[in-house]
Amino acid sequence: MDHQPGDNKKVCFMNSNRVWGGGEKWHYETACFFDQQGYSVIVITNRRSDLYYRLKGQKDILVISKRVSNFSFFNPFKLNYFRKLFKIHHVHSVFLGLSNDVKLGGLAARMAGVEQIIYRRGSAIPVNNSFFNRFLFQHVLTRIITNSEEIRNTLFQRNPEIINTSKVHTIYNGINLANWPAPDFFMNGKDRPTQLILGNAGRLVEQKGQDYLISIAGLLKEHRIDFKLLIAGRGDLEKSLKRRCIKENLREEVVFLDFVDDIKEFLKGLDMYLSTSIHEGSSHVILEAMAAGKPVLAFDISSMPEMIVDGDSGYLVPFGDVEQYAEKIIQLWADKKALVRMGKNARVQVEKKFDFNTNVKKVIELIEK
Repeated sequence: MDHQPGDNKKVCFMNSNRVWGGGEKWHYETACFFDQQGYSVIVITNRRSDLYYRLKGQKDILVISKRVSNFSFFNPFKLNYFRKLFKIHHVHSVFLGLSNDVKLGGLAARMAGVEQIIYRRGSAIPVNNSFFNRFLFQHVLTRIITNSEEIRNTLFQRNPEIINTSKVHTIYNGINLANWPAPDFFMNGKDRPTQLILGNAGRLVEQKGQDYLISIAGLLKEHRIDFKLLIAGRGDLEKSLKRRCIKENLREEVVFLDFVDDIKEFLKGLDMYLSTSIHEGSSHVILEAMAAGKPVLAFDISSMPEMIVDGDSGYLVPFGDVEQYAEKIIQLWADKKALVRMGKNARVQVEKKFDFNTNVKKVIELIEK
């Protein structure tokens, strides 16, 4: 009988983030895919994390919940616990989600003799050139997955020799298009409401830049555009963002929806998706918006040019230029044919470059080499 991927291989995913985001979605979907392919799968999560609760229903996946912090690797008992865990379960490959996981899980995996220790990095922030990081990247990690070329480049920004370039692999995030049927596109504006519906989804934190959205909304109102801006998510900046909307008389135009469970239904109701992030990897929600056939507008930062083709599937605007951002929204809303064309192009781009099944198979290839 020929060897098949998954035969006798035990794979572990470690992600200690408490809240749900793109990285957690990748670990969840990839762990489930590995399970379906016949691998024995373990997932290590933080206590009471969103990832833990989502995985509880996966009966064939062993989910282990432990408290993990930035300094957990200093704790010899915790380090030894994970070393034994990897040993007892004969783990062949471990995928690490955060720097905390690299420090604790990476060291424990090396001590346990795990063959493949892989850091899946989704943050476009340069790696500090510290002695400890050089040790981890050169002597602990066997491979790194980045979800964009920009993130790959930031790895080497402060130290071009921090890791052998042959160990770094760019594998884009992907959308399972079986769950995202091709949308119906309207061909003109006659059967559409006159009100423009804009949307953004993500954690309400500084990185996501929702403060710029309020500025853009103010400019749209000044231009007498009839619109609604729907902001889905929760986070530390929620109160301050709402206070600003009240102060600038935008309570009717800007609607805060809290966390949205049905992202497909949310995106379906939009005319355009807006991203104002300060930095991003391969953003899942942007790919979901493109899969839903929505043009995406974003600042021209980090990985955005790898996702959005300016003038083809959306618009890229110089960072912080809210006036030009608002102008692009108005311009696109005035040209319904361009709106439809960009939405179709966005969908095609996902099908060609960001298909989940195609991209996750590249992950499997890494541990089967």
